[in-house]
Amino acid sequence: MKFKIVIAAILVFTMVIFSGCSGQSPQTTQSGELVQNRPSTPVKDTIKLLYSSKDSLDPYTCVTEQNAVLSQFIFEPLLILNNNYEIEYRLAESVTVSNNVCTITIKTAKFSDGSLVTPEDVVFSFNKAKASKTTRHSNALKYAKSASVTSNKTVQIALSRNDLYFANLLTFPIIKKGSDQLKDSDNRALPPIGAGRYYFNVKDDNLLQNANYYGKHFAIKTINTVDCPDNESVKQSITAGMVDLYFTDLLDNVIPKMNGTAADVSQTRIVFLGVNPKNPQLSNSLFRQAISTAIDRKTICTNSYFLKATPALGPVPSNWKPADNLLSIQDTANIQIASDNIELAGYTEKDKNGFYKLKNGNTLKLSLLVNSANESRTAAAKLIAENAAAAGLKITVNAVSDAAYRARLKSGSYDLYLGEIRFEENMDIGGLVYLNSANVLLNGGGSVNTTNTTSKKPSSSNASQNSTGDTLQKPGEITLTSLNAYKGYYNGKYTLQDLITAFTAELPVIPICFRSGLVIYSKSLGAGLTPTRTELFHGIQYTK
Repeated sequence: MKFKIVIAAILVFTMVIFSGCSGQSPQTTQSGELVQNRPSTPVKDTIKLLYSSKDSLDPYTCVTEQNAVLSQFIFEPLLILNNNYEIEYRLAESVTVSNNVCTITIKTAKFSDGSLVTPEDVVFSFNKAKASKTTRHSNALKYAKSASVTSNKTVQIALSRNDLYFANLLTFPIIKKGSDQLKDSDNRALPPIGAGRYYFNVKDDNLLQNANYYGKHFAIKTINTVDCPDNESVKQSITAGMVDLYFTDLLDNVIPKMNGTAADVSQTRIVFLGVNPKNPQLSNSLFRQAISTAIDRKTICTNSYFLKATPALGPVPSNWKPADNLLSIQDTANIQIASDNIELAGYTEKDKNGFYKLKNGNTLKLSLLVNSANESRTAAAKLIAENAAAAGLKITVNAVSDAAYRARLKSGSYDLYLGEIRFEENMDIGGLVYLNSANVLLNGGGSVNTTNTTSKKPSSSNASQNSTGDTLQKPGEITLTSLNAYKGYYNGKYTLQDLITAFTAELPVIPICFRSGLVIYSKSLGAGLTPTRTELFHGIQYTK
């Protein structure tokens, strides 16, 4: 496993040298190393991409990442999101969300067989997405009740709650109604018909330009496929340079050994510090604030995640514009404020090593559970323990096997744990909120000093401000829990500001960072690609 760390360390070193002032500058990798960016080069007429002949090209049944990537060429969605989670329309002309109803107006466009894309096709695709067993799209649509055609250009989706950012979930691909049942003369399933820039040529297992595409074509004329039905063949193909693009969510912490230019991809994958609400110290929000304030998130992103993560300044990514000025957690540590909050929580005496003591005179100790199979999280846990020690809090890292980690989480045998979840791009933080919120109560008096978590617009239900403008939490008063704020947000009672402020005041879990994904692409795709999770080929050159 050591080679992973060596590769990543080289990655960090060369990124620092060549990244310049722009955080979006692509880097070039070869066997995990980065070299200087190439000058702009034209896109080739033909490229190669991974493909699995053992898997379907139906975007709602395929299970391999390689076929999911190919489907982005074949099937057009209603819209995509860029790396700031902003909407860029594709088949949709416009989208509005009001009174638990999402209204979609579609453009005039054709499928690759020349037939018009209709609202009926959108409803058909919605139903396929919602029923998909792969969860790639079904999880995003779980609060969408039904879709119906309302005119020859519009579709309405009924929602079970007031979701202002539901439009961000309309990234599911549109397929022609009924084309998922197509078969050839030998009764073998054929790929469904899409409206994307390419169609799948069954004869040669390649992708050819769709002459009926409604928009501009890429400069690429043909996409040849490299059949890689399993993970081992995928690794061999990218290492040998047989394909021109590869995406990884870096869940395994391995930087691919592939020639090419590297570009980060924003993800809603949050690494967080979970707390056991039954622990008498951690049940006190002052204590949770102290731990959060002591954490140097910027260093964790650099040293543990090798710059493939960004600090979590709250429960949602900082590059999501609706959260501008609402995220108040700092990316660096403030040891003094962390110590102040521990003492406000009632722990004022220290032992001979400088750690705070319990009232019975014993050293206050906490354990931090982490999965030893995840090297980045293990490294992050060690840094968190070091940060806490600087504030006088003794935390022992307990790295255990994956099986033991899961078992101890299930049984509640932990004080703190380091975990990760992914939520949908409408920024539904329910997965975080439901971990502990409403079970976490203040345990004692004192006001919390949150200079490093100052909110410009604090919620009156949770906080007041002193004469210096610092947010102060009243003794024993968390009157709006994250859970109640979350429920109220989705029934229209509370604003996004209320939800984020409630979460930051209570900290049912402590946000650490948001992990990035990675795309590596060859010079055949030119330069300046700005890939996103919903369109990995975003920014590619078009035909003149």
